[in-house]
Amino acid sequence: KVAIGSTRSGKSVALAVEAVKMAIFAPEGPLLFVARTLSNVHSNICEVIRETFGKGYITDTSPKHKECYLLGRKVLCRGADDAAEAEKLKGLTISGAICDEVSTYPESVFMMILTRLDRVGSHMVGSTNPDAPMHWLKRLLDKEGVPILEMKFSLDDNPLVDEAYKKFLMSTLHGA
Repeated sequence: KVAIGSTRSGKSVALAVEAVKMAIFAPEGPLLFVARTLSNVHSNICEVIRETFGKGYITDTSPKHKECYLLGRKVLCRGADDAAEAEKLKGLTISGAICDEVSTYPESVFMMILTRLDRVGSHMVGSTNPDAPMHWLKRLLDKEGVPILEMKFSLDDNPLVDEAYKKFLMSTLHGA
């Protein structure tokens, strides 16, 4: 699954919900949280889980830690800021992956994540803002037979965003 939508549309909360579901229902084994940087993993995934569900759900998180625990389940935390990160994922077997802002990753990192999900029932859930039509992620999503479900989000999906702020975003961000 990939949640695609504008800034402030609620994708991060949807990813937090999917992460908790994954911790409960994914096959045995570690999970993986990935974002552009390790700091982004903690601010965009771990902190959103904590804010949404409470402090007891996720523990041992800080930008210096490369693992945390979600409902007692081990989660590996990784950045994806350059193609060399793909090499660091080799050899892992993971039962699920939560991927923030997938379109900011090199394609090789995303493809390596998909190859690590070989257990029956394992899967990836990601988020992204809309990107250029020729971006590697858009081409992959448009490819015939690729089993990736697209979840579309818009500013109107987030009831917590003030109408005046929505108008500001719509006037300043293309595609919001």
